Formats: sequence, structure tokens, C-alpha cells
Amino acid sequence: MHRAPRAIALIALGASCIALAQGRAVDARTLLLGTWTWTRPVNNCTETHTYRADGSRSSISGAERSDTRYEISNEPSPKGFWKLDVITVKDYGGRDCSDTEDDETGLRWSVYLRFDQTGKRLIYCYEESLDKCYGPFTKVESSGGNSTQ
Repeated sequence: MHRAPRAIALIALGASCIALAQGRAVDARTLLLGTWTWTRPVNNCTETHTYRADGSRSSISGAERSDTRYEISNEPSPKGFWKLDVITVKDYGGRDCSDTEDDETGLRWSVYLRFDQTGKRLIYCYEESLDKCYGPFTKVESSGGNSTQ
């Protein structure tokens, strides 16, 4: 008797997972909000990026702290990447995870994001290819507070 509703629920769940995997039914602008972290294996250095709904992002990379503004594309490219345009508003200095101390204030750049099927991990790529990427960054789960302030 209960097989039909259960089958419908399983089909709906499967379709939503497929849609997420294909980049449909995902609003990366919302999915990106919050705090993401990654530890670089070669030097055990941690990067943390916090994205806010107002288009601001704060970053910590090793000892370096910076504030940036960002825009993300409205939809993924045919290759499944979301374009992220960034400008550094203020680089507070310090050695970053790439072992540099360059002042990047005013620097503009673009990277391409790819989320995993759960939406809780992402990688940053320098082009729309999985050949030159870093990460994966993992979304930090909020403990009751709002990490997307």
C-alpha cells in the first residue's frame, strides 16, 4: 500500500541529486555564503574564506588577512563551473599559504568554482578545467549562529 508514495519520494530525491550534480536547481550565490576552509598539504597552512550576502568576503591565508568584494555568475558554464570575480579591497599583510607577502590591495582576478554533489565542498580552478585547481574547501557548519552575516 505504501510503495507508491515511497517510490515517488525516491524518484524525487534522485532527481534532485542529479540536478545538483549537473548544476541545475543550484543557486551558487546562496550555496557560497558562509565559511569555507582548506589546509594546503605541502605546508599544512590553512585558508579560510567567509562569503557574505552583501558581496563581501574576508579571507585568512596563513598569517595574511584580507577583505575582498566578489561577484559570482548567475549560472554555471556549459562545463559546470561558476565564475567568481574578486577584487582585493584591503590586504592587511602577512605571509600567506603560498609563502608570499605581496600586498594585493586593488588586485582583480577571476577563478572558477566547482561544487561537489553535496554542496559542502568546492574547488577553485584557474580556468574552466580540473587541471589547475586548489582545494577542496569544506563548508564550516554553523553552530547555531549565522555565518553568512
